[in-house]
Amino acid sequence: MFNVLAIFTSICTPILFAHIIDSFSLSHSFSLSRSWFLTLLAVYVGIWSLSKIFIYLREIIMFPVMERAIRLLTFHLFQHIQLLPFQYHLKRKTGEISSIIETAIQSFPPIVWSLAFALCPLIVESICVFGIVTFICGISYACILAVCLALFVIATRRGFIKALRSLRQANLSHLTTSSKIVDSFLNFSSTKYFHTYNFEFQKIDQALESREIKIKDSLIKDQMIRVYQALILSFSFLLLMIFTGYNLISNKLSLGEFIMIHTYMLQFTLPLEGFGQTFQMLNQSFVKMERVLKIFKNPLETKKGTIVLNKNQPLHIIFENVWFGHQKDVPILKGISFELLPNQTLAIVGETGSGKSTIISLLLGFLKPWKGNIFINGYDLKDIDQESLINLIGIVPQDVTLFNDTISHNILYANTSASKKMLVDALDIASLKETIQKLPQGLETIVGERGAQLSGGEKQRIGLARAIIRQPKLYVFDEATSSLDLRTEKQIIKNIENIAHKASTLIIAHRLSTVAFADRIILLENGLIKNKSYDSLVREMNVSVS
Repeated sequence: MFNVLAIFTSICTPILFAHIIDSFSLSHSFSLSRSWFLTLLAVYVGIWSLSKIFIYLREIIMFPVMERAIRLLTFHLFQHIQLLPFQYHLKRKTGEISSIIETAIQSFPPIVWSLAFALCPLIVESICVFGIVTFICGISYACILAVCLALFVIATRRGFIKALRSLRQANLSHLTTSSKIVDSFLNFSSTKYFHTYNFEFQKIDQALESREIKIKDSLIKDQMIRVYQALILSFSFLLLMIFTGYNLISNKLSLGEFIMIHTYMLQFTLPLEGFGQTFQMLNQSFVKMERVLKIFKNPLETKKGTIVLNKNQPLHIIFENVWFGHQKDVPILKGISFELLPNQTLAIVGETGSGKSTIISLLLGFLKPWKGNIFINGYDLKDIDQESLINLIGIVPQDVTLFNDTISHNILYANTSASKKMLVDALDIASLKETIQKLPQGLETIVGERGAQLSGGEKQRIGLARAIIRQPKLYVFDEATSSLDLRTEKQIIKNIENIAHKASTLIIAHRLSTVAFADRIILLENGLIKNKSYDSLVREMNVSVS
């Protein structure tokens, strides 16, 4: 409503001002009352003021709507990225994703503001001005305005077509540079360990140089469009003013009508100039939003299993002739088959790259086997609701990643409804009590980004506590003791033994000494499983039991 009122009052002010000028001229010839003239002035100023107030009021009303829209867009983008398949997250670049989210927050408001309060009002106002000038001044003015409009649209369209490629390249260069900067910060430890500051500085400077060249090229091409627009508008304005001035001298127009036409010419050319700037802003924002739309085009996992596992039932897992590889025609697992019975401890050992961790990703449903089947409690994994499965699993990954928050937050993240006793028990089993007692802030100690303020052993113990507090039906330990000292490792292995009988347990390890207590040990070698006795595995892998 305020948008309509703002347009209406803006169109009315030139007409009213023309009447004021003509009334002033008549006041000398026919002794028009001063009170009437002053009243017209007051009404003119009032309408002009209202036009400004309506603009501010429409923006005040729009602010809450805009912020809610930004919130919803950002949330749905974040939600969509989180729900994308596991393999997407293996390939994504954190810096680029972060930059895309920031771009969405920055680019969405200009699109809405431009469409709602710039482009649509400009079109309506231009049409009204065109009609009024044509009605009052005749077909000659209409022809000049029509030619001006046609030339303006043609020049703008051709200019933006040429600038579009540069704009996309500039946007891509900006995202690439942001990605490299964030990646460098995430790997700060490597830079410090190898003192490769100059290499990092050179790498980032090269990226910034490429960004500078491409953005400079894009900005110059964008600005040249404005130069073409200004030349067309200036020439059109000159023709109209000469034509109008001639009619004024020839007494075909009154002074008020001359001023009115002059004002409308400004209101016609300024909206056109504004239209060019708005179109340019829209173009830039849409190009930036292309990356956001591209993310939304990535399909989510559409198939959702219908079978919900019983949360009180132990898990019975069967891998049956499972084949898988990350790259086509390069299998990592070559028809592996094994069985993990309820409340049994199964250990899988093998060299790095043999596919041990891949088995975990397949079990969790993050990856899909090329062929073969995975059964859990007699149900095909494809038919099982993934959430109901993951809720029954407590996993300690090889690389424990932590939030930049407190220790208690990171542990309770796996079970936000856990009691204080459950937290204390988890700390005890994970051998964390002594470590936490040494910290001034205890459980409220901030661990830093990705747990940077903790040692590798401390991070893995937090990961272990996080799995324990979940009270799962299946424990999965992926090299859970690889970063621990020998004393702590032995203590945690003993604790794992104590909890392993309460649930099914799958242990991934390099050293046989860490899984000697397992009910069954299998060797994974070149994507194939070799079932051998513990003694023969020791001899083959040349590992002595500590």
